[in-house]
Amino acid sequence: MTIVLKIPANVHLLIKENQSVDFETPFFEFKTKKTINISIAKKLFVRPDKIFRYLKKLVGENVEKCEIIAEKKNFLSSKRIVSSNDGIIKEINHDLGEITLEINEKNQQLRLCYFKGKIKKIEKNKIEVELGKKIDIEGKNINEDQGGEVFYLKESDQLTADKINKKIIVCETLKSFNQIKTEALGASGFITLTKVNEPTNLFSCQIKKIEDFKKIFDYQYSYCIVDQPSSKIIFYQSL
Repeated sequence: MTIVLKIPANVHLLIKENQSVDFETPFFEFKTKKTINISIAKKLFVRPDKIFRYLKKLVGENVEKCEIIAEKKNFLSSKRIVSSNDGIIKEINHDLGEITLEINEKNQQLRLCYFKGKIKKIEKNKIEVELGKKIDIEGKNINEDQGGEVFYLKESDQLTADKINKKIIVCETLKSFNQIKTEALGASGFITLTKVNEPTNLFSCQIKKIEDFKKIFDYQYSYCIVDQPSSKIIFYQSL
């Protein structure tokens, strides 16, 4: 079984097609665009309005790191300007004698995969992931994409870190005491039928229909994906 997940804009994907991934696999890192100005005239000692004679690239063309972007030759030697970044030529200014290069600056914010499966296909703004058996249900109050291993909480359960740590808690109603305790034991989020009682910094959302809640408790699949664009919660098994 497969699921299609959207990819945020302005990210650098760290996964590949046919790759098996889990919750420790780097998914993507955010990148931001910035521009840098390179003074061709000053570096080559030429007049600003003459730089076009020496440029190897035009506006709109891609530039790779270490690629020559301008070169001035004479009989005895040559002087080259090499790009220190990958980017795109955005502007050539003949008044100042410089070019503007737009580059993608990698952000240190890294997102790990919030799903476990195999990457079947990667497209421009989405990926297709192969999972094991799954159930799709309607959710509500979903503000972000999330996922992970699931712990189905019952009234009789003894709460320990081994059971709770790094897991998404699924239950009908989360009592304040249990919410505080599971957060302290390392829970990563909450999926409930009714809203959580206490304010929380963890992810939380609700199951829309009581019959769906009963269904997922009967199946008790090991993992879940919370998909914000579709307002769906997918409970599934690994391959």
